[in-house]
Amino acid sequence: MGKGQGAPTDSNEVPGGNDGLSKRRMTVDGYVQVWHEGRWRLQHRVVCEREMGRKLKGPERVHHLNGQRGDNRVCNLVVFASQAAHSAWHEGKTSKAVWDGRRQAGAAANAPANAALASLRCRVVKMGSVKWREMMWFQGDLKRIERGDLAKLKAQLLAEGCASPFAVWDAGDGRYMILDGHQRRTALLELVEDGHAVPDELPGYWLDCKDEAEARKVMLILSSRYGRLVADELEAVLKDMEASESYLANLQVADVDVGKLMENLARRDDELAAVVPEIAKPAKRWKLLKVLDDKHVGKVMAILNREGIRYEEMRDDALAKAD
Repeated sequence: MGKGQGAPTDSNEVPGGNDGLSKRRMTVDGYVQVWHEGRWRLQHRVVCEREMGRKLKGPERVHHLNGQRGDNRVCNLVVFASQAAHSAWHEGKTSKAVWDGRRQAGAAANAPANAALASLRCRVVKMGSVKWREMMWFQGDLKRIERGDLAKLKAQLLAEGCASPFAVWDAGDGRYMILDGHQRRTALLELVEDGHAVPDELPGYWLDCKDEAEARKVMLILSSRYGRLVADELEAVLKDMEASESYLANLQVADVDVGKLMENLARRDDELAAVVPEIAKPAKRWKLLKVLDDKHVGKVMAILNREGIRYEEMRDDALAKAD
């Protein structure tokens, strides 16, 4: 520890907390040391020993769940039997803790009264890669997906890639349960059967749940939605991104009738085409309109104004100069 003996007079001392340890200081690597039993000791080890009712063994390692070395609340500390067990946990392997501060009755009360997030529990304990084929189905028949929608999901995964991580619960007995991503896993398995190459590991995040009942509660939370898409705004976004028909066909949005939205976009294209004999660059909607008959210019501008499409009128001679 360097200055492990003697009276605590270091300039980097910080005020004591409410744990009876009045003298403390920060180390250069972000850990907190406290003056305990006549010497400087790492605060996280002192806290764990107090809560466990025994001294930590030499090889035992303390892990900070949120990655903040100075956050030594009981609910943020986990003890592993060895450095190897600690490393295995970081690698996503099954590694049972010797002691888990989240399970302690007084963990919440241990949080500092003035901590901004003291009352907010963060369930995400780590992020990494998951072996998605080995994860176990957990939701039963809570949600079902029709064959047509599954085909859309598969097409979207192939076109756009896997954009959402799996939510995982480690049951502690070697089983990893899916809390969010059941339908995605089904689609991926079918893609593999169809001959597509899918990585063995995909992004995921682990959630803290004390038992199966709590895990099911969290699964329901992940299935809940609190915001709703607005059809008109979605239409505007799709116009801005020049969404293709194939992309729209594979889009599944709970709050919006995508089929009707596609019809609306097609109708507006037809309406423009009815008054604009030729549309340049048709793959890029509304980028350049060429009106061959001047009598239709006013009607075209009215349609653009109604749709909220900003435009700049250019005469043929100006276009020629631009070319």
